[in-house]
Amino acid sequence: MEFANKEYFDLYYRLDPKSTGNGYAIEAMVKILNRLHYEIDNILPFVIRTDKNNSASINLVHKLVFQRDTNFDDFTDEGDVFFLKI
Repeated sequence: MEFANKEYFDLYYRLDPKSTGNGYAIEAMVKILNRLHYEIDNILPFVIRTDKNNSASINLVHKLVFQRDTNFDDFTDEGDVFFLKI
């Protein structure tokens, strides 16, 4: 993903609502991040974009130790917030 004249590795996840709350997303994202960072040697910063009202997704990005960058609020769509992990 490219925005603000910089390239990012965009991480995306979606679960069937019946499957949420079981830790699947955190387990999968940790494995994906580790593989991308350590095995593939990705050098791009990671970004996760979500809706500001999606509390489940925001809780997940905090567990993954991503930091919100308010400079990008509403950057793509109104209500979007961006979380980065460098």
